[in-house]
Amino acid sequence: MYNKELIEKLVCFIQQHDGTADKRLLSAMVQDAFHLERSRSVYFCPDFAIRFSQSQRERMSNTVLSLSALQKYDSIPFIVCIVTPAKII
Repeated sequence: MYNKELIEKLVCFIQQHDGTADKRLLSAMVQDAFHLERSRSVYFCPDFAIRFSQSQRERMSNTVLSLSALQKYDSIPFIVCIVTPAKII
Protein backbone atom coordinates (compact mmCIF):
# COMPACT_ATOMS: atom_id res chain seq x y z
CA MET A 1 0.00 0.00 0.00
CA TYR A 2 1.15 3.57 -0.52
CA ASN A 3 0.77 6.78 1.45
CA LYS A 4 -2.07 8.37 -0.52
CA GLU A 5 -2.16 11.52 1.62
CA LEU A 6 1.53 12.24 1.11
CA ILE A 7 1.36 11.59 -2.64
CA GLU A 8 -1.62 13.97 -2.88
CA LYS A 9 0.37 16.62 -0.98
CA LEU A 10 3.26 16.14 -3.40
CA VAL A 11 1.00 16.51 -6.43
CA CYS A 12 -0.63 19.64 -4.97
CA PHE A 13 2.76 21.11 -4.14
CA ILE A 14 3.98 20.56 -7.70
CA GLN A 15 0.75 21.94 -9.16
CA GLN A 16 1.15 25.09 -7.05
CA HIS A 17 4.54 25.63 -8.70
CA ASP A 18 3.29 25.07 -12.25
CA GLY A 19 5.09 27.49 -14.51
CA THR A 20 8.44 26.89 -12.80
CA ALA A 21 10.37 26.12 -15.95
CA ASP A 22 13.61 25.17 -14.18
CA LYS A 23 13.83 21.54 -13.09
CA ARG A 24 16.73 22.26 -10.73
CA LEU A 25 14.70 24.90 -8.89
CA LEU A 26 11.58 22.72 -8.74
CA SER A 27 13.49 19.62 -7.60
CA ALA A 28 15.24 21.64 -4.87
CA MET A 29 11.90 22.99 -3.62
CA VAL A 30 10.36 19.49 -3.58
CA GLN A 31 13.43 18.00 -1.91
CA ASP A 32 13.31 20.64 0.81
CA ALA A 33 9.54 20.50 1.36
CA PHE A 34 9.41 16.69 1.60
CA HIS A 35 12.86 16.05 3.16
CA LEU A 36 13.94 13.79 0.30
CA GLU A 37 17.28 12.08 -0.14
CA ARG A 38 18.97 12.05 -3.52
CA SER A 39 20.57 9.14 -5.35
CA ARG A 40 21.82 10.04 -8.81
CA SER A 41 18.79 11.63 -10.51
CA VAL A 42 16.17 10.24 -8.15
CA TYR A 43 14.81 11.95 -5.04
CA PHE A 44 13.21 9.58 -2.53
CA CYS A 45 11.79 8.92 0.90
CA PRO A 46 10.25 5.77 2.38
CA ASP A 47 6.89 6.60 0.72
CA PHE A 48 7.78 7.53 -2.86
CA ALA A 49 10.53 8.30 -5.37
CA ILE A 50 10.48 11.06 -7.97
CA ARG A 51 12.58 11.91 -11.00
CA PHE A 52 12.53 15.33 -12.67
CA SER A 53 13.13 15.67 -16.40
CA GLN A 54 13.34 18.80 -18.52
CA SER A 55 11.73 18.94 -21.96
CA GLN A 56 11.20 21.73 -24.46
CA ARG A 57 7.88 20.18 -25.50
CA GLU A 58 4.94 18.68 -23.63
CA ARG A 59 5.91 15.08 -24.10
CA MET A 60 7.96 12.47 -22.32
CA SER A 61 11.63 12.69 -23.12
CA ASN A 62 13.82 9.61 -23.39
CA THR A 63 15.87 10.53 -20.32
CA VAL A 64 14.48 7.84 -18.01
CA LEU A 65 16.96 5.84 -15.96
CA SER A 66 17.71 2.26 -16.91
CA LEU A 67 15.33 -0.31 -15.46
CA SER A 68 18.06 -1.89 -13.33
CA ALA A 69 18.64 1.46 -11.57
CA LEU A 70 14.94 1.67 -10.73
CA GLN A 71 14.69 -1.76 -9.09
CA LYS A 72 15.54 -0.44 -5.64
CA TYR A 73 12.35 1.67 -5.80
CA ASP A 74 10.02 -1.24 -6.69
CA SER A 75 8.31 -1.18 -3.30
CA ILE A 76 7.19 2.48 -3.50
CA PRO A 77 5.42 4.65 -6.09
CA PHE A 78 7.83 6.12 -8.67
CA ILE A 79 6.78 9.46 -10.13
CA VAL A 80 8.21 11.13 -13.22
CA CYS A 81 7.77 14.90 -13.30
CA ILE A 82 8.40 16.55 -16.66
CA VAL A 83 9.21 20.26 -16.52
CA THR A 84 8.47 22.17 -19.73
CA PRO A 85 8.67 25.90 -20.44
CA ALA A 86 4.87 26.17 -20.34
CA LYS A 87 3.85 23.78 -17.57
CA ILE A 88 4.71 20.81 -15.38
CA ILE A 89 3.47 17.43 -16.52
